[in-house]
Amino acid sequence: MIRLIDIASVIMGQSPKSSTYNEEGKGLPFYQGKAEFGENCPTPVKWCSKPGKIAEKGDVLISVRAPVGPTNICQEKSCIGRGLAAVRPLGGMPTQYLRYWLSTKHHELEIKSTGTTFKAISGDTLRNLEINLHPLPEQKRIVAKIESLFSRLDSAKDSLERVRQEIKRYRQSVLKSAFDNLKQEKSIENVFQIIDYRGRTPPFANSGIVHLRTANIRNGQIRLENIRYVTEETYKKYMTRGIPRKGDVLMTTEAPMGEVSLIPDYKFSIAQRMVLLRSDNFDKFVMYQIMSTFFQKRLERAKTGTTVAGISSRNFKKVSFKFCSLEEQAKIVEKIESRFERAKVLENAVEQGLEKIERLKKSILKKAFEGKLVEADSNDEPVEILLERIKKEKAKLKPSR
Repeated sequence: MIRLIDIASVIMGQSPKSSTYNEEGKGLPFYQGKAEFGENCPTPVKWCSKPGKIAEKGDVLISVRAPVGPTNICQEKSCIGRGLAAVRPLGGMPTQYLRYWLSTKHHELEIKSTGTTFKAISGDTLRNLEINLHPLPEQKRIVAKIESLFSRLDSAKDSLERVRQEIKRYRQSVLKSAFDNLKQEKSIENVFQIIDYRGRTPPFANSGIVHLRTANIRNGQIRLENIRYVTEETYKKYMTRGIPRKGDVLMTTEAPMGEVSLIPDYKFSIAQRMVLLRSDNFDKFVMYQIMSTFFQKRLERAKTGTTVAGISSRNFKKVSFKFCSLEEQAKIVEKIESRFERAKVLENAVEQGLEKIERLKKSILKKAFEGKLVEADSNDEPVEILLERIKKEKAKLKPSR
């Protein structure tokens, strides 16, 4: 067992002055945190003309602050902010070996993170992580084996992702066929009462009444993830425009626009950037029509703004809406839900497959660093020689540091 600091350089990021940031490509790429990470390498959106802490090509970038643990590989000399650390392998160790090993430490790092608003790990915590070090030739065999197995799993994942996209397209084709033949149209204002909740953001509490934001509404459903709360007093103050009731349809008006859901069966508060559509005769019929591509295009044409594009009440109420008799509505909703139910069964199978792939990847990494993935070879250069080489390399680094 050996500490990370004994086999690698660990450079904790530091945010340079904001006046040195730019989006014109002047200076070094500047990575602030996990937000710029991709599948393997980060993509720059900002640059820095006067960088402080620098990561070199081939360094492992690890997120050390909200969230803790995700990794990427640095593709070029870059500036790193305080949300990242750069781990630089020494002694000729493969970059991917360290990255794969750090991936197995995700849970441990989360446990060791501190902070109330943002969880973070210190430089000492990262430097003192212990690794069961393998001989250099074995490290290379481990990396080759992992990448061979991961390649097959990624191929399976790509296939499942394509199926998921097909399901999405299938749902849209169902909605298209459901509404295509309807000829009667009226503007929104002639069909619904529009209750607009746009305005100030309420103060949040640690518990109390669930507060729904635009991020909580996706694909016709309420997602209770990263939920916020408001007190009873705040609820009464900010919900004066109308209390939601069963049958109302909740729709987002920006960031993102056009996400929709039926009202959930519990008391909740609503954020700005949302409207309620109220009518005695419509509910699911409304929701499915708003979810359709043709209606989304109508919303797009009516939106305004550049920085945060959205749709105003004035524009929204003029958007035309297809309608029909209540009897025909019921038949349309029944057909949609019958087909959506079949799609849901397949979608669940896809999700289970994707989850299994992630579990297999974790299992492969666990076996790799327990010495169970590839055979050890008595002819391999001993670990002691690698450590001696790293020791000499670190000694040369000290004067320049």
